Amino acid sequence: MRSHPRLVRLLAASALAVTALCLPVSRLRADEPRSGVGAWTEAERSRDLVISYRDDPTVHARAYQAVGEVRAPPRDVFNVVTNVAEHPRFMPFIKESTIVRRVSADETIVYQVVSPPFVSDRDAYFDITVTTPASPASPTAVWKSVWTAVPDFGPERSGRVRMRVAEGSWLFEPIAGGTWTRLTYTSLASVGGNVPEWMTHSSSVSVVQKMYTAIRARVAAR
Repeated sequence: MRSHPRLVRLLAASALAVTALCLPVSRLRADEPRSGVGAWTEAERSRDLVISYRDDPTVHARAYQAVGEVRAPPRDVFNVVTNVAEHPRFMPFIKESTIVRRVSADETIVYQVVSPPFVSDRDAYFDITVTTPASPASPTAVWKSVWTAVPDFGPERSGRVRMRVAEGSWLFEPIAGGTWTRLTYTSLASVGGNVPEWMTHSSSVSVVQKMYTAIRARVAAR
């Protein structure tokens, strides 16, 4: 039987639409590297999370980036991630998280204690700044949180190794018409102490995976 060209085109379009529904909400990718710093190397990939790393010779530390998807609008994910006082309740290995100073409506100083496996507790003071969109209800609104360690903000404490190099960010971008979030995490840190590089790398990848799982669960429970 002779096929009709228009019918063929309609069937092809329908097949593409069904295929698109079976794919993840967005294509996960690592952001382009900054000038002067090496390209990202993929460490782990799943359907909804890509974790990459690269070494930064300027501070002798390894940077990590994760790009994942969360089934909630950016504002909801932002409210969960930036509620630092609640981090010990759901974030992996966060033992203590206290706001010690509110610099402004968008900036806070936070003291955190991390209790990672196999090594002693680490602590740090972080200067955290959030950027909120002018039109939060817009389906294209983007949110961001950036942190930098301020190691000498407070005295070092017995039994805890002070993290002196630590910086990073969370980026909350809308996808699927603003009903989902493309969540990008970046971190550059030196854990301090005498910890083997292989252990630090393996642990970091695992922690990022657990972190995204915890955030998704926390958002879903709200």
